[in-house]
Amino acid sequence: MESLHSNYVKRTQKDYSLSFKLQVVQEIE
Repeated sequence: MESLHSNYVKRTQKDYSLSFKLQVVQEIE
């Protein structure tokens, strides 16, 4: 359970970071 949760968190942070970058790029353009 611990590793599963850790994996999920890493994936979530990665997706969030990616979407955040996309949003910033759109804001600039």
